[in-house]
Amino acid sequence: MLLPGLFGSSLLGSLAGDRDGLGILGGGMIATVVLYVLLVVVGAFVQGIVTVIAALIYNVAAGWVGGVSVELEP
Repeated sequence: MLLPGLFGSSLLGSLAGDRDGLGILGGGMIATVVLYVLLVVVGAFVQGIVTVIAALIYNVAAGWVGGVSVELEP
């Protein structure tokens, strides 16, 4: 995600009239990094919620069926 974002911002900057090619150092690069961090944080949050819901469903199903029992001998 990072490399296409950086190259894309450079290409868009050149199309918009950035003749020095410094568009890569401007808002395009910063926006790419911010978007990447935002997606990581949101992804982790959503994955945490999905994990909690899956654990609740498992516990309900285990309560109905009896779950998994492990017996260990010394």
